[in-house]
Amino acid sequence: MFRWLVYLCATTQIVAHQFHLTTSEIHYRSTDQRLEISIQIFTHDIDVLLKNANISTSDLGADNEKSQINQYLVDYFSDNFIVSDYYWSFLGKKVEGEFVIIFLEIENFNPRKQISILNSAFMEMYNNQRNIINLYHQQSVQSATLTTAQPVFQFNL
Repeated sequence: MFRWLVYLCATTQIVAHQFHLTTSEIHYRSTDQRLEISIQIFTHDIDVLLKNANISTSDLGADNEKSQINQYLVDYFSDNFIVSDYYWSFLGKKVEGEFVIIFLEIENFNPRKQISILNSAFMEMYNNQRNIINLYHQQSVQSATLTTAQPVFQFNL
């Protein structure tokens, strides 16, 4: 009985997080010429990312969190979340249990008919990483799942 319980706990831990996923919600506010971006990430993946950079995560989400965490995330996502021809501003993040939500914004967004978005976040860490992007504009939604084989997608506006 004890062996079965140990086996169950061990396999549950292994299976519990073999799924590597981010979900980005992008809202194009054409009247304000603004792109509002939120990226939902498993807290575990943020922990691994920061620990790989030798940054302590013990105060992640706390009032006394080190500013080094936000700076590292800005630098990381500057390389791994790119909207063609635009620079985003980091508005902040929210830690909610198993998830971290990162908030970005692009002001003066006046795109052509298509925009390319690169989201290669965590792909250097996990071969099976999937990054879903949902782009909302007026009354339509476009979605794409980005992978290591295809980390860029072109959206029509």
